[in-house]
Amino acid sequence: MTQHSRAEYCRRLGVEAQQRAGQTTDLSLKEAFKDVARGWFKLADQMEWMDSRHNRVQGDDKNE
Repeated sequence: MTQHSRAEYCRRLGVEAQQRAGQTTDLSLKEAFKDVARGWFKLADQMEWMDSRHNRVQGDDKNE
């Protein structure tokens, strides 16, 4: 799995958690699923940030 697809995978899991939140009528489960979704989206953003830094460093190494 490529680094980019790992972020996409996390986003898909976030969307699934949002959908499950929308399907449940139990308020505590709904909030739990929303919290899980936020965590997946945050993880995806962090992966993209780390990948961009990693790619920048690799590019700098090639220019030396």
